[in-house]
Amino acid sequence: MELLTRARLNLVQGNYTLAQSDLESARSLLVILQEELPPFQAAYVGGIIAAIDDLLTYLPGAPLTAADKLESVWQMLAAGLPDEGESTADSSEGSTPTPTPTVTPTPNP
Repeated sequence: MELLTRARLNLVQGNYTLAQSDLESARSLLVILQEELPPFQAAYVGGIIAAIDDLLTYLPGAPLTAADKLESVWQMLAAGLPDEGESTADSSEGSTPTPTPTVTPTPNP
């Protein structure tokens, strides 16, 4: 998170070289972390790594787009890693819709 925050600050200040360096460092740390995680968390971190790879393609040519993508990466990390219960709940949500309760109005006396 600290490296992403520094990268964000460097982007705002127009220092794209330092922003890129911070992003590459964050990516390296995430790759190391990914190897130590259970598969469902490793997949989530893999998505974050892919998002960092994507945003790095926009530096230095499109810093505003990179900043937008960096915000998405930051939000993914801020949300934290899913636990096993969340990953199975998420996979079953798409197949079975949750019914929406309907409200029956009561007549006024």
